[in-house]
Amino acid sequence: MSKRIWSAERILEEIRRLHASGSEITQSKVETIDSRLTSAAVRYFGSWRAAVVSAGIDYRGVAETGRKRRSEKMTKWSKDSILQQIRDLNLRGEDLSSSVVRRKHLALYATARRPEHFGSWSQAVTAAGIDYGRVRQGSQERRREAGDWKRRLLA
Repeated sequence: MSKRIWSAERILEEIRRLHASGSEITQSKVETIDSRLTSAAVRYFGSWRAAVVSAGIDYRGVAETGRKRRSEKMTKWSKDSILQQIRDLNLRGEDLSSSVVRRKHLALYATARRPEHFGSWSQAVTAAGIDYGRVRQGSQERRREAGDWKRRLLA
């Protein structure tokens, strides 16, 4: 793959092209399309917002689109759907420790922790009928085993 050379004008042209095509141009969405574009924009303009404004686009509309998308993601969750998702992960044998779920299932983790849902990940897991003490204990054992494996490998 050839390396793309970014100039300030090329960045602005690409932002305008994406916007004109109807694409959502929030930084998080554009990063999924072309992370090099967002990185170059921040490098040249100081922030994604400054690059969008420099491209002649009203950033309020861009920000509102992102807020609506995030809001829609959050409202699809109910307490029952959160509990069901946690139970499903447990049935599949997945690690339910907060660090693992935060990394692998961020939307579930973040939503479960919201005050209007359960307030914390441990409370959500407990509400799903799972002993969070055992979850933590299992996670600690897996970390210990991983450490042992690494020590044996390096020995």
